Amino acid sequence: MTETKSEQRTPSFKRKSGNTTCIVKVHFSRDTDKTLKDST
Repeated sequence: MTETKSEQRTPSFKRKSGNTTCIVKVHFSRDTDKTLKDST
């Protein structure tokens, strides 16, 4: 069974600072040839 776009989970992680917890969602573009290394 193939997942549809609405069924795919967005990669995310939690970061806690004091009493605040942030959920950070990650997005990767399939239409680029740049890497993380290129953006530094």
